[in-house]
Amino acid sequence: MSFPVEITSSIALPGGDVARRITLHDGMTIILGPNGAGKTQLMRGMKKSLQQILGGKKVSFASAGRIGSLENFRSDFDGQRDGCPLYDRAAYGGKSEQTRRHKNETLTGAFQTLAARPDLLIKVRERLRKLFKRDIEIRWDAGSIQVFFSHGDSAPYSSGRETSGLLHLVGLLAIIYDNEVGALLLDGPEVSLHPQLQAFLLQEIM
Repeated sequence: MSFPVEITSSIALPGGDVARRITLHDGMTIILGPNGAGKTQLMRGMKKSLQQILGGKKVSFASAGRIGSLENFRSDFDGQRDGCPLYDRAAYGGKSEQTRRHKNETLTGAFQTLAARPDLLIKVRERLRKLFKRDIEIRWDAGSIQVFFSHGDSAPYSSGRETSGLLHLVGLLAIIYDNEVGALLLDGPEVSLHPQLQAFLLQEIM
């Protein structure tokens, strides 16, 4: 992609669609504004326009609530678990969902990518070992993807038991390193990340 490039964001509003022209001057653009200003809808509206200029590469949008699909395993989501979440049942869909992984806006799409791309899994694993002395493993169980971590010599444990910050980081790294993605829209890239990890993530993005 050559810069500057002008794109259109088509924003779906209750009263009808609104179009906004945006000029991207560099490979990284940061959109700033207070809560409720419309940053998320502006970015989501950019997907179609970006797709038209990427020459076959994918546009990936990572929502600020990307860990939300895991909350059924990480919290007492219905008040019937007696404070015991279903940590060890955390799963990320089956093989049929791999073809839609770039459209998935949650961590499920990111872990589907790691399952489909062993080369990316190796790269993410190297970063985890260096930064946290942790390892990551993808397993298939009854047709579903399960993700396990280990720390040093510990036995592998389900991703449902891992910290939200580390899960966010792993998911974002999987998307950032994916060379099938030509444009990445990150909503709230700092969510759950310690400032040091925010700095590391920015370095990896750049």
